[in-house]
Amino acid sequence: MTAIRIMHLLDAIAIGVGLLLLVMLAGGLSPADAAVLSAAHPAGPLSQTLMGILGAGFTTFPVTRRLAYRHLIAADNLAECDDVGQALQRLAMQQRVQAGNLYLVDLPEDSILRAFDGDEGGVWAWLAPAYADPALRRQFDPRLLARLDAIAAG
Repeated sequence: MTAIRIMHLLDAIAIGVGLLLLVMLAGGLSPADAAVLSAAHPAGPLSQTLMGILGAGFTTFPVTRRLAYRHLIAADNLAECDDVGQALQRLAMQQRVQAGNLYLVDLPEDSILRAFDGDEGGVWAWLAPAYADPALRRQFDPRLLARLDAIAAG
């Protein structure tokens, strides 16, 4: 799962738990009855207040997390992180081109076909993003580029 999907899942869980606590509080459940449904069992007169605070906190967690993230992290840092991420991605694509030039140029035709016809696209799934970039495509060895053109066409 990607990080975004995990955060959406955590947001949904937080909202669900928060709404459950607020419904239990609004429904007039005593803390002893609520303990059957929730993991926490605070004792004493503060338990209703604590249940309300936790319910409100969990329910509003996704919104407060997003607002706090924007205000606590400077936009310049986010832009710099994005630039660094893009530069690292370009380096990874360049390494794919170099690896293709080094290892795939001299392979026999049947080996190339087996390599590019593997599970989930084989080597083509790995090389296709570099092949799709015109600047990187010019850096492929001409013999490998001819093979890649044939594979992309057919």
